[in-house]
Amino acid sequence: MGFKNDIYSLLQNLRKKYFINKIDFESVIQSNLVRKKYAISFWDSHIIASALINNCSVLYSEDMQNNQIIENKLKISNPFL
Repeated sequence: MGFKNDIYSLLQNLRKKYFINKIDFESVIQSNLVRKKYAISFWDSHIIASALINNCSVLYSEDMQNNQIIENKLKISNPFL
């Protein structure tokens, strides 16, 4: 039971410290539009849609195209380059 309690405590601490955006209808629609327009993978499009909905200006990712601009609002940046 100790391991489960450790995971639960970790998740509770994350919840207190960070805003966690839920997947909803709006984000699924936005994700689909991004996926089609930019030929981005299903999972990456969900990440990008969430960033757009939450008015992020930079999204750090080592897997996406560095310096790509999405919807004239969001810049993809690889922090390892």
